[in-house]
Amino acid sequence: MFKILIIITITIGVFLPGSSRAGTGDIYTLLESTVPSVRRTAVGEISATRDTGWIDTLGDLLSSDPHFSVRAGAAEALGILRSSEATPYLVAALEDENRNVKASAIVSLGYIRDTDSVEPLMNFVREEENLGLVVSALNVLGVLGSSEALPLLEESLGSEEARVRQVAVQSLGRLRSSDSADAITALLDDPERNVRLQAIRALGEIGNPSAVRPLRREIRRLDDTELKLAAAYSLGQLGNDDGYDTALEAARTGTGPERISGLNALSVIGEKTPEAESAVRDAYASGDPAVRRAAEYAASILEIDIEGARP
Repeated sequence: MFKILIIITITIGVFLPGSSRAGTGDIYTLLESTVPSVRRTAVGEISATRDTGWIDTLGDLLSSDPHFSVRAGAAEALGILRSSEATPYLVAALEDENRNVKASAIVSLGYIRDTDSVEPLMNFVREEENLGLVVSALNVLGVLGSSEALPLLEESLGSEEARVRQVAVQSLGRLRSSDSADAITALLDDPERNVRLQAIRALGEIGNPSAVRPLRREIRRLDDTELKLAAAYSLGQLGNDDGYDTALEAARTGTGPERISGLNALSVIGEKTPEAESAVRDAYASGDPAVRRAAEYAASILEIDIEGARP
């Protein structure tokens, strides 16, 4: 047993901290190892090269290596290489028997952003039973930015699973399809708070003027400060200043995160009033670095002089 450990240590010694990276020959030697952790380390070395010449090697590992950790590592490495040549291998891995491999393939497809993966991911969402994987795929569909995914995402808004509805509406916001505004507006009455929050944000991102009226209603009826500030921000994105008072109050008196959200909302609303100037200067003079950064940004957008405002 001791001899085996020595052999493995010598084999992977080139990867110890401070050592030089492995050469091509070393990587191929390690890939032939019968020890999965050694092959997994070799995959890490391949990803570090950022060399797309390794794509077929990684693809073969992803499709045929007997150990799931090596296959998952190969999927991760293909994402790091950011080449659409890896898309067919990653799409095929969506049918792998192991959840970790499928999860890594989904994430890597998001990194590569090849629209050829949209239809396979849509089929995956329709057929996969694991909720976490479905949510991950819906998120990537938003990242890919293809309108082809719109019907599926809108259909997912009616899911019984709150996580599915939340990620679907977030992805619709990224796609910025004006036609989705009505379906998203319906989620302002969703029983789950996080779904409502994402719906508010998505309406601002989409930019359909039809969202102004329901968002104004949210400002009036909500007691939840975070949701009100999100509505104020979205209204600002739509060119409406009805969230100004909500934003100003948070910028003046809110806790750290609330104050930052208030300052951000003031920035997008764009109203340079004496009260807004005072709130931004006071925030810049605070001792909270994150609040100061938000105030500095607001000052740059609203053209407020904060030179003399110091903690």
